[in-house]
Amino acid sequence: MMSKLKLLLRTQEKKELSTCPICQSGLEETTVVRKGIKLHGFKCKKCGEIVFPSSEVFKYEILSGKKNVREVRRVGNSIVIGLPKALAEEVGIKSGDLAYFEGKGKEIRVDIFKK
Repeated sequence: MMSKLKLLLRTQEKKELSTCPICQSGLEETTVVRKGIKLHGFKCKKCGEIVFPSSEVFKYEILSGKKNVREVRRVGNSIVIGLPKALAEEVGIKSGDLAYFEGKGKEIRVDIFKK
């Protein structure tokens, strides 16, 4: 009997922000350097809060070496994403398990079937 695990992958898109999440005032584009990484964000004209689109947060996580970020690679005609060992162990994925992929908009659903 196969057991089924579900993973959900989302692609990141840069979305322009228009109002401050703190005071609802207007935002202006800004550039900030954190740990040597240049990030493009938006600074509130009133309260000074700086917010970043999810694409910039994702970029920061990649460049700063976060554990659960992996580069998408091409192998032959396929695209490959390696799962961190700790994540695979946490959810019980092993070599030889089967994966079913389903795309919907900007998301990819992955169902893992254990043998």
